[in-house]
Amino acid sequence: MLRKTKATICFLQQTHFKTGRVPRLSYSLFSSWHHSTHSSASSGVSIAIAKSVLFMLMESCVDPEGRYIFIKGTIGPVKVSLANVYAPNKKQVSWLINTLQEFHAFAEGICIFGGDINVSLDPVLDSSSGKSVLVQRALGCLHKAFEESRLVDTWRLLNPSSKDYTYFSVVHNHFHHIDYLFISNHYVKMVQGADIGPSTISDHTDVSDSLLFSSLPEKQWTWRLNETLLKKQTY
Repeated sequence: MLRKTKATICFLQQTHFKTGRVPRLSYSLFSSWHHSTHSSASSGVSIAIAKSVLFMLMESCVDPEGRYIFIKGTIGPVKVSLANVYAPNKKQVSWLINTLQEFHAFAEGICIFGGDINVSLDPVLDSSSGKSVLVQRALGCLHKAFEESRLVDTWRLLNPSSKDYTYFSVVHNHFHHIDYLFISNHYVKMVQGADIGPSTISDHTDVSDSLLFSSLPEKQWTWRLNETLLKKQTY
């Protein structure tokens, strides 16, 4: 699957690797693997980074329940922070809000947040039923949390009115878009493409972004008050 996608940074969910028993993954194109595991082999998430990416790890943070992993480092001269999550299918909002707050405290530089959040952010466009399992107030709180974290849904950014789905619920007989990739709002110009692929080895489809690091915006000038003006007397 990794070979076919030709991706250079991969977020994997539901790996089901048990703590202390992560298999040796010898796929030669990916030299850097980072895992969050659980003692019972439930959940599990991983981030795989290809050899072609000049990534230098600075710090990582893993969830003891195997539901998220944060890593930060540099790609060349650029500082990046990556978060891969697999949200529970109950109490998603409170879990996501807490996880976003933890990532916000951890992150530096360009932030990329992605994974299976187990909820559709826009019921009309992201669910074939047109309805959400969440009450409107809870959904509003979740939108506010992403806004406060300065994170933008890359696929929706490029497809503002389109409908496409990443998961089919057999129980409810509905399609849902519950797998997302977000990027810091200051770096949306890096996004060259966003795609939802076909279902392959999973009941979820692949979600991918194409990011152009050479299109990073120049450092923004920030206005600051000249405090000496406050000390001047006028006559």
